[in-house]
Amino acid sequence: MQTSPNYKLKETIGEIAPSFSTSTAYKISPGYRAMQETYIVLSLSTTSVTLLPIITANQNIATGTFAATVVTDNLSGFSLYVKANTSPVLQSSYDSFLDYTPVTSGVPDYNWSISPTSSEFGFTPEGVDIIQKYKDDGSSNCNSGSNDTADKCWYNFSTSNELISKSTTPTNPNGSTTIFKLRAEKGINSSLTAGTYTGVLIITAVAN
Repeated sequence: MQTSPNYKLKETIGEIAPSFSTSTAYKISPGYRAMQETYIVLSLSTTSVTLLPIITANQNIATGTFAATVVTDNLSGFSLYVKANTSPVLQSSYDSFLDYTPVTSGVPDYNWSISPTSSEFGFTPEGVDIIQKYKDDGSSNCNSGSNDTADKCWYNFSTSNELISKSTTPTNPNGSTTIFKLRAEKGINSSLTAGTYTGVLIITAVAN
């Protein structure tokens, strides 16, 4: 140790140089002030969701669910994003569901609601790390309060990344799970063409 009236300095001389040693189960980074690596894994409960029941003349709503789990040792946690591959996302060869249209642009609807002449597709997320935008006051408003009421706060997918969940702390070893609830509805007076409708969503997790 070296000192002066203004500074104190600790030195290390002759210590093993930083490097990595690995096995099938561990990685060791020895040496003085070895750099910390960030570990992050995203897993999905499924990569293919079928919306059921099938929409027919007598059945106008179909739903589906999948889960995204993020495990990371990053001290600042993670951010989870979703975007659609196309706009609108749910399409057939001849027609498409419109992306869900909230009453107030940029703010999810507390209750799902569409025009009788429209057919739309949207989602709501649930989980302990969803951002404020998708939380509710337990009454009628989203982006308000601290509740995560089931089947509330509906929004649309877009071709731009939408932040869904965010943690500011590590989530290992159990991970943080966000549930995506999907919903497609054919308005009772909609002229939507019969067919098979598909769409692609892109889920991304990054270390903060």
